[in-house]
Amino acid sequence: MIPPDTDTLSTLLGWRRAGFEVDLVTVVNTWGSAPRPVGSIAAVRADGAVAGSVSGGCIERQLAQSRQRDACVSTSCLRVGDDTARAVGLSCGGELELVFESIRQTASIESVLQAMTRHKRVLRELEVETGNIVLRDATAQDTFSWDGQRLCRIFGPRWRLLLIGAGELSRHVAQMALMLDFDVVVCEPRMPFREAFEIPQITLVDELPDDAVAAYVGDLHSAVLALSHDPTLDDLALEQALGTECFYIGALGSTRSHARRRQRLDAQGVDALALERISAPIGIDIGSRTSAEIAVSVVAELIERRAALAYGPSA
Repeated sequence: MIPPDTDTLSTLLGWRRAGFEVDLVTVVNTWGSAPRPVGSIAAVRADGAVAGSVSGGCIERQLAQSRQRDACVSTSCLRVGDDTARAVGLSCGGELELVFESIRQTASIESVLQAMTRHKRVLRELEVETGNIVLRDATAQDTFSWDGQRLCRIFGPRWRLLLIGAGELSRHVAQMALMLDFDVVVCEPRMPFREAFEIPQITLVDELPDDAVAAYVGDLHSAVLALSHDPTLDDLALEQALGTECFYIGALGSTRSHARRRQRLDAQGVDALALERISAPIGIDIGSRTSAEIAVSVVAELIERRAALAYGPSA
């Protein structure tokens, strides 16, 4: 499974190499009920083909008509009120300010894709007036910015997910998380499980779970899921993770097994308030039974917690 940004940029690059004129379109401002956040991108081909999305599919058909070919970079504000929204396909109304960048040289796109393939975060800075582009490694403090003249957009995983255990559930969760802007690390010290786990674009480590937590996660942009169903592994990870700023900590198991887990961690001196941070049984209750269905419920809760951190609690 390919992350959306990677898919969009790869498609753009393929179109340019095939000789098509292509714009990279970026959402730089939204008002009202705009369906996609700032930083969303789409590639728009001269004949109207679109890869990616800047509106969840609502106005993509308008993008080709909005292209301005007299400059390397242009801006456009699509204002769609409730009275005209249905006519253009934006059923929820709202306004979008878009930057249209004509991709004539592909070097910066190629460099961004190479960095993303290596799980690196890169900041791409575009000067609208000149069309000049600067690339550099992104820091933890870098964020999306737009001041009307300079567009700074970060590419690469903004979030990291550490999975404890390389079983079937972890396989499904990892594949979904890759599509959701997570850099995925799987910790599995058990050789038989580790040797059977092969997913491109994830990092598979042979370490003790507490060491893996210390090495790979810990800040507000990271999460830990204890999915091994082996207390000797999961407890180590959870105890270590509870001392970090991870935005989400979840553990597989029933209500009864989690009660026993709490007793074990309490005996290790873990604070009772800290134990409340563990989401267990993990996932949203959607009646899931199979590993794939459980993975959907787990990833749904992960998205919910991440959105609360990024955008605030939903109304």
